[in-house]
Amino acid sequence: MARAQSALERGRGLEAVQHLAPVLRSASLSRDDELAARCALAEAWLLQDEVDQASAVLGRPPDVLREPIDPARLSALWRLHGRIAFARGDQSRAIALIGRALKHAEQAHDSRAIGLAHFELGLCYRQVGDLSIVRERIAKATSALHAAGDRRHMALLHSLAGTSLAQAGRYDEATGALRQAEHLAALIRADDVLATVCGNQANVAMMRHRHEQALALADRSVALHEGSGSPHGLAVALATLGQICVRVGDLERAEQVLRRALEVRSPVQFHETTGAVFDSLAQIHLIRGEYDDAEADLRNAGDAYGGSGC
Repeated sequence: MARAQSALERGRGLEAVQHLAPVLRSASLSRDDELAARCALAEAWLLQDEVDQASAVLGRPPDVLREPIDPARLSALWRLHGRIAFARGDQSRAIALIGRALKHAEQAHDSRAIGLAHFELGLCYRQVGDLSIVRERIAKATSALHAAGDRRHMALLHSLAGTSLAQAGRYDEATGALRQAEHLAALIRADDVLATVCGNQANVAMMRHRHEQALALADRSVALHEGSGSPHGLAVALATLGQICVRVGDLERAEQVLRRALEVRSPVQFHETTGAVFDSLAQIHLIRGEYDDAEADLRNAGDAYGGSGC
């Protein structure tokens, strides 16, 4: 379990699975240890975008179990059920489930569980576009995760804060938050987190019209995601790189990168990524004067944006 937790901190889902599978086969596990192992294994599968595997190992929701469970463990179970709903694009259900996780975390007085619940609620509200609630959740998560010493999720939290600050036009503060995220991710050698941070740094550089810097950061994000195992993360990184290539006028490379993004398959349902890719392809066709192709890609973008989970 200790080796699995170390692998999870670094974002190495498959390594964690290899450590955890024998643990769950042990006949000597207590019920609480079994639930802890199931939670850790679900986390490992989610790192690989294996949503169905995570759901299968997690089992039924806690309110069906009809047995006494420690509040901190209950919080983890509800939070992971919420993460699965989030990955499937059902943000309303995810918010409700993670809200239940937060109540049990507060009952347990568990700083890490409280911080994780606030952080993941922040991700949900960002997905539905409510930035004021995102900022509120970031503030609450920061103090709790700092108290818990969770560097992985502090890095992810700084990255989320950076994107929120950039959207508000506070670019210097956004850059500072992302640098802090990069530092923490590097300390624990979490390449998957570093890949996400680089992608967000690329977006901020693009907002500031620093296109060459954005291009270098986006290339680094793609390279890191290729080794981290998350198909959805790779698709997002490729979409970002393609948009930047359009901005710098490299239309041939932009189209190649964007077509590759569409080929990436992931059970994680974030339709706005596909919509953004088709929108960028439409821009390329418009620049080339290929109006029929542009119209077709705009229709595809509209269909993607209209899907559940936008």
